[in-house]
Amino acid sequence: MTSKQAPLTGRVVTAFPKSREDASQNWKLLMSQTGIRPTTKRRIEKPVSKPEEVKLNDETTVSEYVENRKGFIPGFPEYDSAGKIVGQSPIEVNMRRTWCLAMDCEMVGVGPLKESALARVSIVNENGYCILDTFVKPKVKVTDYRTAVSGVRESDLANAESFDVVVRRVAEILKDRVVVGHAVEHDFKALLIRHPKHKIRDTARFYKRARTFTPGLKYLARKFLSIEIQEGEHNSILDAQAAMKLYLINRKDWEEQIKSYRRTHHRGGVSLAAPL
Repeated sequence: MTSKQAPLTGRVVTAFPKSREDASQNWKLLMSQTGIRPTTKRRIEKPVSKPEEVKLNDETTVSEYVENRKGFIPGFPEYDSAGKIVGQSPIEVNMRRTWCLAMDCEMVGVGPLKESALARVSIVNENGYCILDTFVKPKVKVTDYRTAVSGVRESDLANAESFDVVVRRVAEILKDRVVVGHAVEHDFKALLIRHPKHKIRDTARFYKRARTFTPGLKYLARKFLSIEIQEGEHNSILDAQAAMKLYLINRKDWEEQIKSYRRTHHRGGVSLAAPL
């Protein structure tokens, strides 16, 4: 603002400058009268945090990098095929039943038609810790253990818990929780459990949206997690961890899509179930 000397009273009255040049001249005049000189502050450049990138040396190919990461999910505890944790003891706080749980099951063939029946179920929490891993004794005689894929052997089921006992345990653990899985409807069908649709997060359906085919868990783990799983016999703990990790890396976008769907498809005070 410019300053003007009042003709009679000696008061200083102010007026807004009419142009940028007037403002600059006023500042120069003010500094010459007061002796004040402008100070320039040095701008401190803050480091921009970037996501951690995988650094490969000249001799390491991406294939070799993936090969070295078989058998465990980065950031999650490692378990062997028998369900025992590797290299550490479970910490009680990490074993809690978190808001979101991931589940994976293994099947065997029963009866003359070798129909699928539950043989193993594993559940992990958001920290990747296994809170349930148990073999299940089918009610019908096993005619095909499918060991090459399921990893289940006759000795594993010899002293396994009954189907009814396991189902009750699983239902209690999953109660009121969001359940993540890959094609998880097959697991619920094998368990004879009905879980609220709005509390299911199926990685097979979520990652299919931009593709014409339903991607397998092995493909998704390699593409988005840069790890190899299901090489030979499956490990249901590892598969559950992979599904959980696939959910967590897209959790924000996934949940936003569900909220948006519910807002759009709200009818008569009842919110319809969102797509998995």
